[in-house]
Amino acid sequence: MKTKLFIAAMALLGTLTLGAQPRQGGNENPEDRQAKRESMTRIQALKIADELAFDESTTTKFTDVYLACQKEIWALGPAKDKSVMEDGIMTEAEAEAANKAQFERSQKVLDIRVKYYKEYSKFLSQKQIYQVYKIEKKMRNDMAHKKGKGGPRGNGGPMPGQKPGRD
Repeated sequence: MKTKLFIAAMALLGTLTLGAQPRQGGNENPEDRQAKRESMTRIQALKIADELAFDESTTTKFTDVYLACQKEIWALGPAKDKSVMEDGIMTEAEAEAANKAQFERSQKVLDIRVKYYKEYSKFLSQKQIYQVYKIEKKMRNDMAHKKGKGGPRGNGGPMPGQKPGRD
């Protein structure tokens, strides 16, 4: 089972690598970016399924539902604060609008996660769902750390008063 999942993940990764070649003369188009994003998400789902030792049927269901959930979250757009001025100064009204916009987006993400929790509950046990979320969070943290965005200050460095190299 693990060998089949590994082969499937490698095939997806190979497709992703070939598709990741830059176009002549500039930026990749949105379809390429979306295909890459979906391939990476499928690989992530397969890794979770492998780690939890799902059978083939469960792996297929999980991967499809996981990707559908991610697509809905992506459709919300990035969680960026567009109201911050060039110099970083905002009025109270702008700050209030930014806070409310973030609450609205967070609620939409929560609603999507609840929706897909119900879908997962149809074919996974509660312990498996708990482990899926735990693994997913670890993967997100690992990716953020690799990009140098980990940590509370956004630069991956140690907390104030913490020695470098401590996790």
